[in-house]
Amino acid sequence: FNELVALLPPVKYSGNPIITHDATFTNYFPAGWLIDPLNSNNFLLYIGKYMGINGAGSKISLYTGARSDPYTLTFYGDVITPTAATWDSNSAGNPGSVINIGGTVYIYYCGNSTGSTSAKIGVATSTDGGRTFTKYAGNPILIPAATNETNVSDPAVIFDGTSTYYMYYTSVYSANPINAINIAHSSDGLTWTRDNVTALSMGGLPTDFDGGAVQNPSVIKLGNDIIMFYSAIVAAGPGGAGYISTAVATSTSWVG
Repeated sequence: FNELVALLPPVKYSGNPIITHDATFTNYFPAGWLIDPLNSNNFLLYIGKYMGINGAGSKISLYTGARSDPYTLTFYGDVITPTAATWDSNSAGNPGSVINIGGTVYIYYCGNSTGSTSAKIGVATSTDGGRTFTKYAGNPILIPAATNETNVSDPAVIFDGTSTYYMYYTSVYSANPINAINIAHSSDGLTWTRDNVTALSMGGLPTDFDGGAVQNPSVIKLGNDIIMFYSAIVAAGPGGAGYISTAVATSTSWVG
């Protein structure tokens, strides 16, 4: 794919890190970005901030920057935080996807309630250029459903350009296979239906590079190709159990 080849290899910025964590939130994960709907010369970067056991208090913050200087970021504020006595009262982090459709910005994220270890997926929308968000009243939009499914997380959402949204997400199970990347679809980006299609499965052997898990999908569409980057974990092998790598898969079907 020429578009991808033109971007490689990346060069690390000598001034890294450009954002450092504080004493409260010990892990920062950039997981969503957007060309600024209010000024195309700028961009918006959404950062998931994590703290404590089971991500307690996790939130999503917004940073802004100029496309001419992507190394200088300015903290704008927190845009998604836990809401007491709801499904995301414990954690509201991991912005898996941020998309702008017709002036409405959708941010898809993971959360869980206080005392629960089960992750679910929610969405919030913004009509002021991605600065302030309103959580969807129908959240969570995707919850563990299968008999042995314990978590759904890592939502990667794309729009087909006409009428349908597709979500690729990680499912975690209590029995083998441990997890998979599955698919759901929506006509409005808010109400979702599972496709009962597994987009990506774990490797069959513990020594396979993805024999321990496949997770954290990131999906883009280039021409007629759908390209998924994802994390793969080996269960056993030269790199040791739990060794994580980045892999890629391609398809010419929205649901394949």
